[in-house]
Amino acid sequence: MQLQKIKAALAAYEDWLVSKVNATKENLYKWESQRIWQEHWDLEEIDVAGMFSKALENTTTRRIWSREYYTPKKTMLTFAAMQPHFVRAIFQDLFDESKAIGNRIDRFIIHSDELLKEYKFKHPTSTENNHFQDYEMISHYLAFQFPSRYTPYDFNRFRDTLTKIGSKDIPENHDLPRYFKVMQTLFQFIKKEEKLMALHQARLEDNHYKGASLLLVEDFCAFLQHN
Repeated sequence: MQLQKIKAALAAYEDWLVSKVNATKENLYKWESQRIWQEHWDLEEIDVAGMFSKALENTTTRRIWSREYYTPKKTMLTFAAMQPHFVRAIFQDLFDESKAIGNRIDRFIIHSDELLKEYKFKHPTSTENNHFQDYEMISHYLAFQFPSRYTPYDFNRFRDTLTKIGSKDIPENHDLPRYFKVMQTLFQFIKKEEKLMALHQARLEDNHYKGASLLLVEDFCAFLQHN
């Protein structure tokens, strides 16, 4: 990463926040979902499925977890109804920060594979062949649970960001541990930009999560990808 290019990119992002303030508010739906998750997520709840459903919500869009041929929330609700204790356990493991992040993510996918196999065994006529607990969805779980440590993952956006900030090592394959490290580093640069941070805070509303959140880095990277 080249410091000069990072600073230039941050300056351009700041200008964009000033000139496109109304347009930038369209990107803030994830801050609402982050707040809702923070308020409702509780693995001590007896009704795991009900708790999960309330935690993963939004008043304006469901695009994070429900799009055409992409239904990770629906699938996880099915798993939670079928195996609530196991679903509780796999989320406890995913959120255990004492363990390596790459291993936690891999195990979550493996356990989701197991749950899908069990579901198909119990419902042999089902045509469901995908649990949709992929890197994108898992990174949302992590970002909502730990706002200051993780941000949602998009492989192409990550590659584009690295290119824009002058990195010579552009990944050819998924590397989420590196992704999260780079996002955390960029967040440290962003936090030093007082005007930028003030502009961001000013656009947040009462229904948004207002603490330190790496969703701002995702927003910055999305800006770089399209400008």
